[in-house]
Amino acid sequence: MHVCGVADDGHLWHTIRHTDGSWSPFGDVEGPAGDRGKFINVSCAEVGGELHVCGVADDGHLWHTIRHTDGSWEPFRDVEGPAGDRGYFKAVSLAGLFLPKAVINWIKRDNVAQFGEADWKNEVKRMSGLTLEQAQKVAAEDARITFFFYTRQPMNLGPKGNFSPGDAVFFSGQPWYGSAPQADAYEKAVIN
Repeated sequence: MHVCGVADDGHLWHTIRHTDGSWSPFGDVEGPAGDRGKFINVSCAEVGGELHVCGVADDGHLWHTIRHTDGSWEPFRDVEGPAGDRGYFKAVSLAGLFLPKAVINWIKRDNVAQFGEADWKNEVKRMSGLTLEQAQKVAAEDARITFFFYTRQPMNLGPKGNFSPGDAVFFSGQPWYGSAPQADAYEKAVIN
């Protein structure tokens, strides 16, 4: 869940509540998106996997930015220019659009992981302490990820690292599997 708020000094802040109940530290929205003066109201909504944020500045002007899935922000853009000037705004509200998502089938490869001596340049990220369902959700929400392995038992892959149960390593491209009785791999098969 994403939360945006306006502090008493008019600054915009953003945080995320994760599925395990923990919270990310507040992050500055205006630093990466641009300073548009003091804000008096803000609203946010997820649209197509990205966070859209609209804010009302103390001059009544309406601004919009997008936080992409990689955490980067677009610069604030004027809403009233393209949509039309309607006077002094006091508040804003957003609603996400429902867009049908592709169905993802998972092809399970038993007792394998990315080969420890392979080139891991296609590694997207590593996460710890996940359930299999959480790992699948992470992979489903990131278009770069085509497969991942999920560890069931402790596993050592030498210089690539030690892995504990619940660890997942996500990759793009094609897998190069090696035998790993401690893990299973899952390949993403998208059905539109």
